Amino acid sequence: TTIKATYNNIEASALLTVVANNNQVATVTLETIKEVKLNENVTLQAVVKNNLGQVLTGKTIIWESDNTNLVSISATGEITGLGYGTANIKATVEGIQSNVSMIQVIRSGNFANGGVGTAKLKIENGVLKLQTSSNFSVSNNAP
Repeated sequence: TTIKATYNNIEASALLTVVANNNQVATVTLETIKEVKLNENVTLQAVVKNNLGQVLTGKTIIWESDNTNLVSISATGEITGLGYGTANIKATVEGIQSNVSMIQVIRSGNFANGGVGTAKLKIENGVLKLQTSSNFSVSNNAP
C-alpha cells in the first residue's frame, strides 16, 4: 500500500509492503538515472530484496514508462530517449512496485568554435531552460 501525508500543500508518500515469507519480494528499487540524450540507450538496474534486505535474483521484472512517446523501455530495462521531455519509469516484481525514476530526454551538442564546460537544454516545470556548468565559457565568436 502507499501511505500519503500532506502538510501545507506539500505531499509525500511511502510504499509499505508486508510479507511473511523471506522468499517473497519486499522491495524493488531502481537506480537513479536522471537524463538521457535523444536516441541514447541506457539500461536501468532494479534491485529486488526480501524483508530481510537480502537481494533476490532470478525474478521477472516488468518495466513500464508512463510516456512511451518520449522514453521507451524494453523487457530488459533498456531505455531509449525518443523525444524531448520527461517520462516516469517503474518496475514491478511479483506485484511489488518500485520507486519511480523520472527520466528527462535532453538536448546536447558541441559548440562549433570551441568552448569549455557543458551546456544542456532541459525542461523544468514545463519551461525550456539552458543549464551550464560552473566552468562554462565560449569564445567571442560563439555560434
